[in-house]
Amino acid sequence: MKAFSFSGYRTFQKCQRQWYFIAKAKSGNVKNDPLRREITMLSHLRTLAAWRGQLVDDVLSNDMVVAFNQKQQFSLDDALTVANKLFKKRLLFSQNREYRDLDNKKSHFPEDYSPLLEHEYDIPISEDQLEDAWLEIEIALTHFFQNESLVEQLRTAEHLDAQRTLNFKLEGFSVVGTPDLIVYSKGQAPLIVDWKVHAEPVKRYNQQLLVYALGLHLTLPQIRQRFSWKNYPLTDYRLIEYQLLKDDIRHYSVTEEYLFQIREFIIEGAYKLQLVGANDSYNFDDLQDLEQTDDPEICLTCSFRKICNHEQKPTNYQPNLFDW
Repeated sequence: MKAFSFSGYRTFQKCQRQWYFIAKAKSGNVKNDPLRREITMLSHLRTLAAWRGQLVDDVLSNDMVVAFNQKQQFSLDDALTVANKLFKKRLLFSQNREYRDLDNKKSHFPEDYSPLLEHEYDIPISEDQLEDAWLEIEIALTHFFQNESLVEQLRTAEHLDAQRTLNFKLEGFSVVGTPDLIVYSKGQAPLIVDWKVHAEPVKRYNQQLLVYALGLHLTLPQIRQRFSWKNYPLTDYRLIEYQLLKDDIRHYSVTEEYLFQIREFIIEGAYKLQLVGANDSYNFDDLQDLEQTDDPEICLTCSFRKICNHEQKPTNYQPNLFDW
């Protein structure tokens, strides 16, 4: 069975078909199946809001973390310089639809390859919308680097792990999670940071962070460089959700009750995915047996709608594609 992930299960709860495309049909290794190649390409599409959020994430996860791990300086000005370069390169790559070239694999263009859903579906993007997207990137990065206590904690940490994939087992189910940042500091339990770039954050991500904490605690003995942190009890772990656009830091505790609830959440979710064939081999005909969303916003912001053949219900509601 494919590993359970928090984000994957949330997708499944919103639309089982969308989950199928991402979890089962997508494959970067398929060469002789045009449909699966198309699904894989479509899976990289992002709305403008998600696109600018990914850009912020890449600047922090890649450039900042590398610099801090090497004990080098990396300031707000540095972050904005990198972000501006990426913004221009990725926008041009997407505008020219270079992602449609079969020879242009994401691994070959790690900085450029970030296609916009709007370009694929011929949805106009105005100059004002692009200016707003860049402004929000500036705001998010500015809030982060002006948080002096957090930045200093990262600068002086023993080590930073960005986007480390945690694979672990729970009651026989495979589980995977990829936190934005794990901070290892001498004399302290691990700190897990998850940053978001949402214009109107309405949800809390304590469940997601608890999945990461559980995964890190179970896999630490396998990470030789971080072996000394395995002796900290899981209830000492520190969890931070940072809403960058709002400059809102949310601290979450790890308690035995929360851990019991998150284990139940994972097991229940993994079992539901197993029931719909998550552990079966790929068969496109299985798509017809899966439930599809009736939420127009989910459909209109879905990368796969051109191959889903889902007839949307009539609605007068027009979602805002630029705040998804």
